[in-house]
Amino acid sequence: VPLKQEVDLKIKSNFSLGENITDGDLTLLGQVPDFDLNDLKLEAAVSHNNKAQRVDIKKFALGSASMNLALKASGMVELKKEPISNSDMKVSLELNNPLMQSVAGPWMTSGKVRLEAFMKGDLEKGKANGNMIFDKFNLKNDDEKLSVESMNMNFPFEYAFTPAKREKSSISITQDLVLDTSRFRPEPNFTIKSVKAKHPVRDVSYEYMKDFTSHIIFKNNVFSLTDLRAGVMGGSLYGRSILFNLADFNAENMEFNLVADGNNIDIGRLDNPDPAAKSSEAELSFNANFSGKGLNVEKELTATGSISIYKIGQDFANRLMKGLSEEQGKSKLGTPVQWLIDNALGIKGFDFRLDRGLVYATVTFQRRGLSILGTVDKSRVDFERIPIQEYLRKVAEVK
Repeated sequence: VPLKQEVDLKIKSNFSLGENITDGDLTLLGQVPDFDLNDLKLEAAVSHNNKAQRVDIKKFALGSASMNLALKASGMVELKKEPISNSDMKVSLELNNPLMQSVAGPWMTSGKVRLEAFMKGDLEKGKANGNMIFDKFNLKNDDEKLSVESMNMNFPFEYAFTPAKREKSSISITQDLVLDTSRFRPEPNFTIKSVKAKHPVRDVSYEYMKDFTSHIIFKNNVFSLTDLRAGVMGGSLYGRSILFNLADFNAENMEFNLVADGNNIDIGRLDNPDPAAKSSEAELSFNANFSGKGLNVEKELTATGSISIYKIGQDFANRLMKGLSEEQGKSKLGTPVQWLIDNALGIKGFDFRLDRGLVYATVTFQRRGLSILGTVDKSRVDFERIPIQEYLRKVAEVK
């Protein structure tokens, strides 16, 4: 990070060299004016046993009393093979500001954030676990017109560096558990009162989401969000289950699953943020249920499932339609059919079926004034075998 003002550091160190053991102690005091940081303090005590090929971190503490920031670490690491052969480590990070204050330039926070993590073993058979806590946490950046209000989270996590091999997908197993316990609503452990960001058209801060609640957990290498509920742009979002399997961190082995509904989301507010300008012509309602394996977007997306859009504004509908019906700027439907779609029929909805990375779409229409001049296959058009990446790219390029 480029610094404009001089940094002042005071360092005190002590080292002891033995036949097999090297001990080191370090104390550092620093002032970093660019970040309004005048009491940075680092204390470290480390021992290296060359014969045992082991490093013991007796103490590592980095923090600032004025910022109520503290990072601590302790434990041991064995180096009998690369990168490590064994470990027993503990790391904690805490930021606790009762009042809103700057943590880096225009970025300001209040409330408490605490991360506590443990690691044992090597990077093949080892595990990491811990907990992430946000308590009445607020974040804002007035320059970016960004704010997160009243975020609370108690997030336990557990990760195995080499996941257990299963005949059945981890996503499928976790999804089965979600379905089995669907009648028991889990207690929310993740809530956010409001999320605001700069509006894409107006130079104002706009509330994109409010009253977010969900149950969140990370176990067996599967990240799970269940019973997600939120208000989104005048409408509502309900996520029955959102699952993401990190597997072994190889993008080709990662899995995902989403079951969600959106109702009356006013995407017209992306053009005009005034709630008084609400129009049913710009509302979006959908059901989504899809899953897949592999996140190498440059290679292929192998999603399988369905997305049904049963209420949609015409501007957004036309964008989705052009992604299906146009190729290099020209209609694939032929002039007569395309003319009817443009002039005589309004788009009523979309049914997308995803199968092994391909999109199969059915577009349904409702008659408009000129529809007496003709029909299009009982007011529907089907599209088949469009690669997901190609369709997403074409929709993004529509102007």
